[in-house]
Amino acid sequence: MLKVTGEGPSPVQEQDKIAYQQRRTNMPPPEPPATDLYNFQLLSSSYHMLQWLADTPYQHICQNIEQLLRQQRPDSRLLDIAATSMPQWQTVEVREEENGETAAVSRTGMAFEFVLHVSGNGQTRKLTGVYTWAGSRLNSPACRAAPASLARS
Repeated sequence: MLKVTGEGPSPVQEQDKIAYQQRRTNMPPPEPPATDLYNFQLLSSSYHMLQWLADTPYQHICQNIEQLLRQQRPDSRLLDIAATSMPQWQTVEVREEENGETAAVSRTGMAFEFVLHVSGNGQTRKLTGVYTWAGSRLNSPACRAAPASLARS
């Protein structure tokens, strides 16, 4: 005998589902892995993961690094950047409440080594470092936090 109940997804679950579908539908096309400004070919196999952190992750990485450089020297300009290692990922998943059998990524972080050239104060410098990026509440699109970014050289 099949028992039918009126219970379904909660309003919060429905809102999360709608937000997720809208995000996936409105996703911009993938960025090219290399341009005159950046060479992120080593990151291209992780592009779908990077899009959980930003719709246009390569653009975000370049803007974030240039912003960090300008905090140190206001006239800094990122000339080019290249990933020199494959990204390393750490993820945390949670069991979905609906059935307990499905897991969803709730937090993630990644890091990759880079080399860049920056101009400022009439000079051009070559810098190397590790770029790290983390995001939280990824399993709840309506509550998703802006990812934290940090570049070290």
